[in-house]
Amino acid sequence: METDLNGAVSAPTPQTYDVVFTGSAREYFKIWIVNLFLTLVTFGIYGAWAKVRTRRYFYACTSVAGHPFDYLANPVNILKGHLIVGALFIIYMVTEQFKPEWAFALMIVFYLIFPFLAYNSLKFYTHNSAYRNIRFRFNGTLKQSYILFLLKSLLIPLTLGLYFPFWVFLRKKWFFENAGFGTTTNRFTGRAKQFYKAYFFASLQFLLLAVIPLGMIMGIFAATNLEFSRASLEQPEFLKVIFIFMAIGYATMVLGSVIPQQYLFSQITNHCWNTSNLGRVRVNSRLKTGRLVLIRLTNFLAIIFSLGLMIPWAKVRRTRYVLGCLTVEEVGGGLDEFTAEMARDVSAVGDTAVDFFDFDIGL
Repeated sequence: METDLNGAVSAPTPQTYDVVFTGSAREYFKIWIVNLFLTLVTFGIYGAWAKVRTRRYFYACTSVAGHPFDYLANPVNILKGHLIVGALFIIYMVTEQFKPEWAFALMIVFYLIFPFLAYNSLKFYTHNSAYRNIRFRFNGTLKQSYILFLLKSLLIPLTLGLYFPFWVFLRKKWFFENAGFGTTTNRFTGRAKQFYKAYFFASLQFLLLAVIPLGMIMGIFAATNLEFSRASLEQPEFLKVIFIFMAIGYATMVLGSVIPQQYLFSQITNHCWNTSNLGRVRVNSRLKTGRLVLIRLTNFLAIIFSLGLMIPWAKVRRTRYVLGCLTVEEVGGGLDEFTAEMARDVSAVGDTAVDFFDFDIGL
C-alpha cells in the first residue's frame, strides 16, 4: 500500500507492460525451410526437433517487461511420442483397410483414451514453458479430464448441439482455473452466458453470410435450366458458367466461414483473458474481429499464390497481431512475487497425440 501527501493510505498504482513480439518472417523462414527439408529427408523423424526449434523461436521472440519466455522441452521425448502416435495411426490405417469392423473398435478405444492424452498434453505444454526461469504448470486431474471429455461431451449430441457452448466454456474454465505459474494458481471468473452469446452471433453470421447466399447461388444456377450432359460439357460457354458459379460459391463459403470463426476466437479469447488473474497479475486482451478476418483472408491468399512459401510470413504476421493485443498489468510488483516449485518431467505422448489430431484443448 502507498500513502499520499496527507498520509492517507491509497491503493498501489498498477504497472502495465505490453506483450512484445520481435519475430520476423525472414528469420522464421530460415528455420521453417530447414525444418521442412530435414523432416522430409528423415521421413518425419526430425519433426520433433522441428517442433522444438519453432516453439523456442516464438517463445524467445515474445517478452514481457524485457524478459523473454523459454520453451524447455527435450526433442528426444517428443520423438518418442511421435513414434508411438505414428505406430497407432499405421495400425488404424491397416486395420481400416483389411478389417473395417476392427477400425471402428479402434476409434472407440481412441475416444476412451483421449482424455488421458488431453490431460498429458496440457501438463507437458505448461511444464515446458517458462518465464524468468520459473515454469508454468497445470493442476488439473485425470479424473476431471475424463468427466469433461468423455462424459460431458456425450451431452452435445443428446441436446442437439445446444450444450456445445457450455461444454466449450467448461473446457476453457478447466484450463484457466488449473493453470499456474510457479507456486501461484490462476483465478478464472468467466461466465457461460458470454459463450452462448458468442456462438449465437457466430451462428447468425454463418447463416447470413454462407448458408443463405449459397442457397441463393444454387437456386440461380438451377434456374438457368442447364443440364449436366456430355454434350453440354463440351460447350465452352457452359464450362465458363460452371466455373463462375463454383468460384462464387467457394468464395462465399470461405468468407462466410472465416468471419464467424474469427469472431468466436476474438470474443472467447478476450473474455477468458479479461476474466483471469494470476495473483496480482492479469492479462488484458483486445482482439478485433475485423482485423483478424483481414489477416486470415490475406494470409490465405498469400499462401495460395506463393505455393506455400509465405506460410512463415503468415504465421509471424498473425502471431504479432494476437500478442500485440495483450497487455500485462501488475499491482505492487506482482511479477516479482512468483516463486518456482519443484516439478517432475511429464510425458510428451499426450502433447504429440493431440497436436497430431489437431484438437484445441487449451487456449
